[in-house]
Amino acid sequence: MAQHDSDITLYFLGASRAIRIAWLLEELSLPYKLVFSRRAPNGLAPPEFKAKIPTKLGKSPVIQDGNIVIQESSAIAEYLLYARWRIPKAASEHLPEMEKGLSPNIQNDLNWLESEGAGRQCLVGNDVTSADILMGFSIESIFARKLGTEGGDWPNVRKWLEGLQQREA
Repeated sequence: MAQHDSDITLYFLGASRAIRIAWLLEELSLPYKLVFSRRAPNGLAPPEFKAKIPTKLGKSPVIQDGNIVIQESSAIAEYLLYARWRIPKAASEHLPEMEKGLSPNIQNDLNWLESEGAGRQCLVGNDVTSADILMGFSIESIFARKLGTEGGDWPNVRKWLEGLQQREA
């Protein structure tokens, strides 16, 4: 769907996590410009591609949405999913259709987490890790916005999330 009439530009290095962002943009039916590069023979990003990326790190994926530049796939996904809070009212009529498309994936993921996380306080081992932090924020946002959760119930996920929210940090 990469289009030229969008404020979003995706800087996409082949064989990278940028595929997550392209996929998400497609699922959300968001138009975007694509700046793509294959990897150099040494497996790295070619210098001319890195020079185009509007960050000091020059890593992919990166999106630029107007004046906003975001790097790292998790942060980009959060931004794309929750930028809808500022969506113009005229465009908001399309949100139910977009969420309907995302709902099966969200519910499948929550169902998996519900069964795998039963009785656990943390996702990996006995201590909080970055997995808990990254997933916790995402799931808290999904529940708060009721994004694709209609008709579902995930008591183990909610208990895990409540445990994270009660931590001093």
